Amino acid sequence: MTRSKAVRIDRNGDPEKLKILEQTVPPDRWYMIVSSWDLAESLRRTGGRWTTIGQYREVSLLHRDPNGTLPSNDMKGDSR
Repeated sequence: MTRSKAVRIDRNGDPEKLKILEQTVPPDRWYMIVSSWDLAESLRRTGGRWTTIGQYREVSLLHRDPNGTLPSNDMKGDSR
């Protein structure tokens, strides 16, 4: 059984902590659950390329796409 971990970026918004996470967790294992009103800020904080893989009302599930290979609904955060 694999143990999954979740990290709240809003609680760990320090850029140095984000760099440590990026070195520890492979980019293809990053997912984000975010409300529509927090989307722009979340993309700015995390950077990279994200693809929406699901949505329910105002909440979206995004996957970080390190290679830009996912086919649809892609969004870009600021590159870091």
